Formats: sequence, structure tokens, C-alpha cells
Amino acid sequence: IIGQGLQPYHNTAEKQIKGSVTDAPGELAEIPFLPTSAFKAWVVAHIDGPGWTAPTVRRVGYLRGYTGPHILVPQGIVRQEGRVRAAYVEQSCSFQHSLQAITFPKGQESKAKLLTAILNSSLAAWYYFHTSANLGADRAKVHEEQLLQLPFPDPEDTPDPERALVAQRQLVGILDHLLELKDEPLTGEEMKNEILRTDDLVFDYYGLTDEEKLLVTDSLTAIIPSMQPRRGTITALMERASLKERTQYCRTLRAALREWLQPGADLGIRLIEGGAEAVLVELRLGATWPDVLVERGERELRAALDRILRLLPQNTSRNVEVQPNLKVFIKDSLYLAKPLSRRYWLASAGLNDADEIAGDLLVAQKRHSEKGKHERNR
Repeated sequence: IIGQGLQPYHNTAEKQIKGSVTDAPGELAEIPFLPTSAFKAWVVAHIDGPGWTAPTVRRVGYLRGYTGPHILVPQGIVRQEGRVRAAYVEQSCSFQHSLQAITFPKGQESKAKLLTAILNSSLAAWYYFHTSANLGADRAKVHEEQLLQLPFPDPEDTPDPERALVAQRQLVGILDHLLELKDEPLTGEEMKNEILRTDDLVFDYYGLTDEEKLLVTDSLTAIIPSMQPRRGTITALMERASLKERTQYCRTLRAALREWLQPGADLGIRLIEGGAEAVLVELRLGATWPDVLVERGERELRAALDRILRLLPQNTSRNVEVQPNLKVFIKDSLYLAKPLSRRYWLASAGLNDADEIAGDLLVAQKRHSEKGKHERNR
């Protein structure tokens, strides 16, 4: 069950808030009040402050949600990270409506700790990015009805129950350890080290494949930070891709295309780059290069680009920025000309390009087969 905290009543001459006014229940004064500014993801330090002292409130809020243990979740999303922030709080406390409380039956504390870890994960951030209408807005938030839409299966209902059980035990163990340290003066780096493994464990719990992990990771590191760009800023997707990112793209592309090859066939991949604002990727059938072959030379890159552009129809643009998915076959090689912007070199872009290449080849094969059949019939 989920519900929001209390709404204070502001009786000022400058601003009258419409709505009913209610006497504050006595139990609000008996438990500590948690200011929104004191909230921290994962676990909250012991609250020693006073209770709610105002005699009236505009809305009482979800009274059962004030009793611990409970999971507290702010509505707001940190724009740079795109993650939901959830905290498992054992202590009873009241709070304002910008925080939401999730309560659960007694005896299900371990399940609640698991849910806390999942809500903080990159997988949850990826899910809400694709399902919440407010996440890309100027004031990004996830409403309570949207928060409940996240699939939360039991281990036996996951693709790999044994793997999910192992991940569950480890995630609950991390929460228990953080609860032991909640009142210690941990630095941000120490906290980061404590929760570093949680994303991979959540992936294991849901049984994600390596390709699915790439989609989630790219969303968190590049796509979500680029939503709602500000004037005069360069987003993560617009930045120049590093050699490491370009090489990883090539590895992902080759691995995905190898699944389409006939048994015994192999595929080599070469990265040709120089001083130009474009890079060539060559996929050569039958090549046995053990890894991505990186060749740097402005003259070689220019010559290869000129050779490819000469083969294009006259009405085709020669500007790689205008036609960023340019693909040209020359004998046993397929050349891809790509701009240096990071969005073209994400690992997930490698998966998409592999699907597109395989689709183009299947369509071409079908057309060739139909053409041969038509000629035989003639």
C-alpha cells in the first residue's frame, strides 16, 4: 500500500490555499518529523527531531505510512541520474507529501528490502523513463500510481529462479549492512562502494541477457542525462565518442552479426579513422582478426571515403552527418560511415545496426531469390 505524507496548512494573507483544514492527529506529535531535506536514498540516519507541532494540516496524509518499518520514496527524480530514490526506514516518522510511503505486511521485511534495492537500481530508472509521462518534463517525477507499475515478481516467477534467489539474498544482505552503518559518518565514495554491485544483482534477479543490460546501461549513462537539454550545453549524446566507446561498439556489432552467420563462417571488423569528422567501420567476411583492428591514417581514411562515396547514386547526399547510417558493400566488405557523435557509438546502437544489417541482407536475399524464380519461369 502506498500513500503520501501530510500537507501543511499555510494561513497567510498573501496566499490562501484552497481546500479543507484538519486538526493534526495527536500521534503526529508523538513521532519524529523527517524533513524532506534530511532524506537520503537507501537508508536514513536515526531521526532525533521533534514531531509535527502545528495544530492543523491541510491534509493528514497516509497515517499507516508513518509507522515503521516502511519504504520512503520522493516523487522527484534527480535529472542528472534519472533514478528513483528509495530508503528503507525502520523508525516511525511523519513527513510531507513530497515523500511517499510504501507499507507491507509484518514478516515481509526481507521482501521490502529487496524492493528498496530494485527501486534504486538502473533497471527501475530505465523502466520509469519509458513509462512515466513526467520523467522528461522540466520537473521530473514519478507519481505513486506509476511507481506501482514496476513488475516485482517472486523469485519462482523469474526466468531463472535459482539465480534470482541468490541475487535476492545478496541484495537483502547489502540493505542489512547499510542499516548497520546508517548512523556512521560515511562519505559519498564509501556509500557508492557499498551499493556498487546492486545493479548487476538486480539484473540477475530479473534474468536480463547481456544485450538487455547494454540497453539499460546506455540509457542511464547517455540517454537519460541528455533529456531536456539546456541552451548552450552539450549533452552526453552530442559529445565526441572516445576510442574505447568506438571499439566497444565494434565488438558489440560483430558479436551480434556473428549469430546470423552460417556455421564455420567468421567476420572481422576494422576501425579506420583519421583527422576527418567521420570514421569508417569495415566488416569483412572471412577475416580472422582476433579483436577490433584499429587503423589510424588520414590519407587511408580519405581514400576509403572517396572510394565509397563514388559508388553512391548521384542523388544521394555525400554528407555523413545528413546520412549517418550510410552502408556500402564492396566485394566481401561492408563499410559503415559514421559521425563521431557519441549517440552513434553506444553499445545499444551496435545492436540496432546489427539488426538493420541482418534485415537488409534478408530482404536482399528474398528479392534475389524471387528475381531468379521469375527468370526461370520465363
